[in-house]
Amino acid sequence: MSTELQLADQKIENGLFIEASAGTGKTFSVAALIVRELAMDDTLSISEILVTTFTRAAAAELRDRIRRRIVQTARALQDKADPKDDVVLAKLLQGTDAEVKARRLNLMRAVVEFDTATIATIHSICSKVIALAGETSVLGNQNDQARIISEVVNDLVVSELAHRHAVDVTRIIKVVESKIGEPLTEIWFDAQEIG
Repeated sequence: MSTELQLADQKIENGLFIEASAGTGKTFSVAALIVRELAMDDTLSISEILVTTFTRAAAAELRDRIRRRIVQTARALQDKADPKDDVVLAKLLQGTDAEVKARRLNLMRAVVEFDTATIATIHSICSKVIALAGETSVLGNQNDQARIISEVVNDLVVSELAHRHAVDVTRIIKVVESKIGEPLTEIWFDAQEIG
């Protein structure tokens, strides 16, 4: 069941999953919720927040927008700016001067500690977790691994690539197998060689 996101009061318990069509304000909403939580909770550090998305471009945009929103909101709290249509800023400006100042300081701390934030692709986060666990693969024996890789590659080719290029499935399987063996390596494709 889908519900409208309430930026000023949305409860975040054990995470929050936001799914919406392109251009509907997901990045804006994520940044606003993070700012609200960081400002309102003196015990919350940005290093405790995990934001994940599908593509590197989306992850990079999230990092940039979240950082900019933290800085802008901290400035707005210092200046006691008119919140206009910003429901999160309006909420953060409520209360005593001491409460507003504490919220601004929380956001300033988040800016300083911003590099400790985990804002990345799902793949990147999974790779880090696997590496931290000391594993090179979470798959079972070689036969299971080969079967799963083959299925995943086949699904990818059918759903994403087949209509664009002639695809060498064996090359993709080799890339996936090498990535499983070295989960922290970054894979790069030469667009001239694909198809």
